[in-house]
Amino acid sequence: MVYVGQTPWHKLGTRFVGTENFDEWMTAAGFGWDAQIKPLFYNANHATLPGSTVPVALKTHKLLVRSDTQMELGVVGKDYKVVQPKQVMEFFRDIAFSSNSRYKMETAGCLFDGKRVWALARTQNEIRIQGQDVILPYLLLGTGFDGTISTFASYTSVRVVCHNTLSMAIGTNGLKADIRIPHSSTFDENSIKSALGLIEGAEEAAMQNFEETANILAGRKVDDKDMFSFFAKLYGPKPEEGKSYKDITVGEFTDSQKGNINELIRLFKSGPGATLRSAESTAWGLVNAVTHFEDSKRDNVRGLASSQFGAGSKRKLTAVTEGLALAA
Repeated sequence: MVYVGQTPWHKLGTRFVGTENFDEWMTAAGFGWDAQIKPLFYNANHATLPGSTVPVALKTHKLLVRSDTQMELGVVGKDYKVVQPKQVMEFFRDIAFSSNSRYKMETAGCLFDGKRVWALARTQNEIRIQGQDVILPYLLLGTGFDGTISTFASYTSVRVVCHNTLSMAIGTNGLKADIRIPHSSTFDENSIKSALGLIEGAEEAAMQNFEETANILAGRKVDDKDMFSFFAKLYGPKPEEGKSYKDITVGEFTDSQKGNINELIRLFKSGPGATLRSAESTAWGLVNAVTHFEDSKRDNVRGLASSQFGAGSKRKLTAVTEGLALAA
């Protein structure tokens, strides 16, 4: 991994100053290899020699390996179409490396020996929630090679005061901010850029929708009952049939769940940015307690993968949905 600026919360990667060229980014991010397709075989009984077997190619699946190390990446279906690591970086060549770039490369890298690759570039804009809570928008592209993740392109955000991350595909009109390309489809860079508004220079639409949604959340005041119910829905036990989350008692929580809830309450009350007007006792503050919790609870590779591409990322979006339900 390579990054520009402050050391990330997960403490991974090599620091760049930001003036490096395309080839230097390719090398430092570890993208100098291809995912190669290899056939898979099984041993079948020989038709004419009893007790003997013969290798037969498996028609339904294939194996992906790294070209440089021959390390196994994953077993995928026969129709799986590979998006190479270099294609991820090439996506940013004209928007982040040209003389009139609208974006600036911020980070790129591989996870799990290359099973996940991604690159992230920052726009030149900023968003201010209620005039003071600064959000920096980014463009993220990534893919995987183990058959468990689609290629994805999305606008995402970083809250300056605490570096929390949150997808900008939130609210009722945010679908344009998040594009998923299954590996059964052919990767078309221009189609993805067009869908995101990059070619037309209309990416501001996704950012405006994010700002509107965040301001709705910041305008909804919450009390301690709202807070407890909100965190219980995301991290607590499911209520018994006929009851709501407001009916759950502390005794029904496991020790782990109690620990999570206590930490979330602490982040909501006194975490980074908690006293800003936009966050103090608001639904936006609840969402940011969740994003901070998911981004910082594990400062390792698995924590990074979860918070950006996995269960943690999904939980952050669920937090926004629950916050909007409070504001409705």
